[in-house]
Amino acid sequence: MNQPGETGPLPTAPWSDENLTQLAETAGDMMLTILDTLARHPSENWGTEAFGHIGLSPGQTSGAVGAISRAAHQQFGRVNPPHDFVQVAGFWHWVMQPAVADRWRAIRGLDDGAGEES
Repeated sequence: MNQPGETGPLPTAPWSDENLTQLAETAGDMMLTILDTLARHPSENWGTEAFGHIGLSPGQTSGAVGAISRAAHQQFGRVNPPHDFVQVAGFWHWVMQPAVADRWRAIRGLDDGAGEES
């Protein structure tokens, strides 16, 4: 895996508990809102409209998702953020896999009950 600051193609790498903890400690409020929401709804596709229902504008959603990707690249030296991107009906959505969601909720001290709003 490339170290932060190295050049060349970035790898896809699994997110360790240490990496997730560091991300949780350094992420801004909007980034945490996105990640917490995805973790509370594992395997569910969330688009800009869905994040609007929890009070985020399209610009806030795009900015926060971009910041998460930049952190993955710059801070962790990888191409993949802790969530996946999927295209549904021509629009990008974000989804967190259950194993990562479970670990994120534990690290963040979020209620175990999936399906709760942020």
